[in-house]
Amino acid sequence: MGAAETASAVTPITFLRGPVLSPLAKVPVLELDDGGALHDSSVIVEYLDSLGQRRLVPSDPPARWSVLRLHALADGLMESAIRVTLEGRRPESERHVDVVHWETQRIERVLHALEKEPKKLPYFGSEMSLADIAVGVALEYVDFRLTLDWRKRLPSLAGWLEPIARRASFVKTAFSDVP
Repeated sequence: MGAAETASAVTPITFLRGPVLSPLAKVPVLELDDGGALHDSSVIVEYLDSLGQRRLVPSDPPARWSVLRLHALADGLMESAIRVTLEGRRPESERHVDVVHWETQRIERVLHALEKEPKKLPYFGSEMSLADIAVGVALEYVDFRLTLDWRKRLPSLAGWLEPIARRASFVKTAFSDVP
């Protein structure tokens, strides 16, 4: 199987215990067949796009900008969810309530924007793209770390996520607590 067809779950802890593929000691990292490694999502996506005819980021300008715009929304959603999670881990006396409030509002704005986004089920576009992967991962992270109960309030987005979350690549790399 090629790199574009396989996925494996690597937690930060198991990554650090294994061979260090990245001087950043962060995930994601894609180990190449020649033993080298690519780090950072954007570099990995460029590499995967170079492998075949189907691209995660289309070259056609309207589709390309739509995918990149949705990727940026997903990236912001993930950043905000991580900030809320990290603030929640601080001792209560040291938490920045204003940061949690601001980031939670941002999360809600992004979720509502994604709810309104046109979808060609099961994807945002005519085929799986970086937008679908990024939004799917960000929504799964929100479900994993936060208790926002967004699915009942945003049924179109929840319905869109269901088939994406059932894909083998999502199931195999689902979020789980680090042991």
